[in-house]
Amino acid sequence: MWTHDFQLKMPSLYLLTRSFWPEGDPRIKNFPLFTDSPVDILTIMFSYLLFVKIIGPKLMKDRQPFDLRNWMLLYNVFLVVINAYFLYEFIFVVKFGLALVDLNFPDANDFSEATLRSIKIAYIYYLTKFIDLMDTIFFVLRKKFSQVLIFL
Repeated sequence: MWTHDFQLKMPSLYLLTRSFWPEGDPRIKNFPLFTDSPVDILTIMFSYLLFVKIIGPKLMKDRQPFDLRNWMLLYNVFLVVINAYFLYEFIFVVKFGLALVDLNFPDANDFSEATLRSIKIAYIYYLTKFIDLMDTIFFVLRKKFSQVLIFL
């Protein structure tokens, strides 16, 4: 009854939050950014776009570019290490991609070690896509606006 009342009073908020509650994979319920709605991811992406297109250029307008060589080196070393991990997982766990050809996907009740490991790998890969956003932030802070290619 409460859900129905909420649904009638605020339909757009209901669609962004409450409508996702009944669905979802129980194996990922506690993973950050896999909450009951897309609000977390939309907030990150909106904040990123706001910084890259508006806040960052205004912040850097009257400043010297930041020297981020050490941070960028650390960032790139991290990406090399994480991608080496993904290569290892691809070679040994996914058997050079042959396991991807098997289209018999596990159901939501499969809590086997192999399935949980695959989910963990996919989740870490998913998180690296948000870390990849740092490239553009570095460009903005270094005043390399010609390398920022976000078409909005």
